[in-house]
Amino acid sequence: MVLAGNEAGETTHLHLSSRLSPHAKIRAFCTRQARLSCVRRGKFWRTPMQPMTSPFQIGPILLVGFMGAGKSSVGAALASELGCSFIDLDAVVEESAGQPAAAIFGAEGEQRFRQLESEALDQVLSTGTARRVVALGGGTYGQSGNRDRIARSGALVVFLEVELDEAMRRVGPFVGKRPLAANREGFARLFEERRSAYEQAHVRTDTTNKPITTIAKELAAWFREQERQR
Repeated sequence: MVLAGNEAGETTHLHLSSRLSPHAKIRAFCTRQARLSCVRRGKFWRTPMQPMTSPFQIGPILLVGFMGAGKSSVGAALASELGCSFIDLDAVVEESAGQPAAAIFGAEGEQRFRQLESEALDQVLSTGTARRVVALGGGTYGQSGNRDRIARSGALVVFLEVELDEAMRRVGPFVGKRPLAANREGFARLFEERRSAYEQAHVRTDTTNKPITTIAKELAAWFREQERQR
């Protein structure tokens, strides 16, 4: 079950039939999320590799970053600021698989989870070029195949940066639901391993010690300014 807000500000419970195939579940889930307006409510840095003159359109906005960066929370708030839909890729994977991410990791391993994640990403990217905010999983953008898919889609990628200690603090209460956050050493190693992938994003903003609403408002203002300049 996933909670999302509708335009009236009411919480809607989304259930997908167990009779649907995994791909059908993903399509149905994305369609339902796209029809809802989420009501939950830096500095920016452009990579030399991907200046703002590149051919992407500010349509789909994909948030990437490490565990604890705030992708889901900022994504929901940003979608509210921009008046568009919000999709959490981890939630899409869990709905299609019918079980939490931790259960998938435990029963079938990380490789199977990454496969389901890539399939979910394909479905999300194939739903058109309309503006929507998508929070990717912490490891999604670390997969080269996924980065290629995203590059072909023309989506805008935003790296939500967070300091290691802050990420650990945020994730701490939810370690049981985070299979890759079992110990600090492994957490820190993964943090460094994924950084080079995250830094290929079009835009970066630091989320450390900043309220979610502030990050969302700053990003929304920046996107609007970019559109005015186009």
